[in-house]
Amino acid sequence: MNILVAVDLSEASRKILEEAKKWANVSSSKVWVLHVVEAKPDFIDYVDYEPVSWGGLEPCYVGYGPNPKPTQNDILYPFKKERKALQEEVGNLKRSGIDAVPLLIQGSVIEVILRESKKLGVDMIVVGSHRHSAVYHWVIPSISDGLLKKSTCPVLVIPTDDQT
Repeated sequence: MNILVAVDLSEASRKILEEAKKWANVSSSKVWVLHVVEAKPDFIDYVDYEPVSWGGLEPCYVGYGPNPKPTQNDILYPFKKERKALQEEVGNLKRSGIDAVPLLIQGSVIEVILRESKKLGVDMIVVGSHRHSAVYHWVIPSISDGLLKKSTCPVLVIPTDDQT
């Protein structure tokens, strides 16, 4: 089973990854841990991702725009903090015996998650829900709601707040 876990690298991500770990352990899954960085207005959507090593850390798969092909430092420097946090989360999964791969891609969150789920042939998407108010979602669309409406594979939504 292939599982795509979308994380925002907040404290809530740990809850999401713990739940994904349960599923991965049951089914001997490959887990793709995806963090999407919102695109800047002048950003051209990525063509493909490639493994990039930097600062002695394991390779991280990074998405980038088509022309010109950027250098490793061009890709990674703006996202140094995100990349390090993503690598730490994936490292925790690997120490638990889970086959995990980090993905750091810039783009529109829902579109990137859906595109990557198809590209990787995932069987399930795992995301969190912060359960914001209706007014909040009127202004800022819910990622979990968007995925539930548009995904062609099952979506597991993990509540990340302390509400019962």
